[in-house]
Amino acid sequence: PGQQLDDWRAAIDYVRSRPDVDSERMILWGTSFSGGHVLKLASERDDFAAVISQMPHVSGPATSAMPHPLTIVKSTLAGLLDLAGSLVGRPYYRPIAGRPGECAGVTGDAALDGYRTMIPDDANWENKILSRSFLHVPFYSPRNEARRITAPTLMIAAARDSVVPASAAKRAARRIPNSRFHLLDCNHFEPYFGDVFEKNIALQVEFLRTHVPVEQSTT
Repeated sequence: PGQQLDDWRAAIDYVRSRPDVDSERMILWGTSFSGGHVLKLASERDDFAAVISQMPHVSGPATSAMPHPLTIVKSTLAGLLDLAGSLVGRPYYRPIAGRPGECAGVTGDAALDGYRTMIPDDANWENKILSRSFLHVPFYSPRNEARRITAPTLMIAAARDSVVPASAAKRAARRIPNSRFHLLDCNHFEPYFGDVFEKNIALQVEFLRTHVPVEQSTT
């Protein structure tokens, strides 16, 4: 998470430096793990116009408790094996998405099929991740700084989410002074497609029209 946040900060600084960008209207948008990143970044500075966080990872302990206990043990052992292997140049990879009970980054009921639906057929993509990444998740909780967020924030969660708990997102939203929380009747991956997507994106457009309106031309 720390390295990913550094990438985000560098991207934000670059975009703000561009003369063709209105830096006073910058919006942070993130989903799933990056849904937590945008909350963390918004807590560090007060010059964002708005924040949208959907199906976010907000609590390391809450997300880590979602898989079966045996899966947690497998992931921990895989992470330790990868750390040991990194010392001798032998990294140990595991899938990003897998079936329930497998050793993977996300293993909810709809995780593997849901992840695959977002990958184009001709994509040069491998379903693998360094296992040491598993060891960082329990200790990354963007909710801890949520009270420091000053930007208007929209948080959208999935009621049937088996990857990150919607209840944790709701509690995090309550900590943000200027926030709106919406619960969609879907799983972690359905907000990207079909009718659920249409409802999801309508909520976001309405939020942006309220807090970051586009000036209408008078001519």
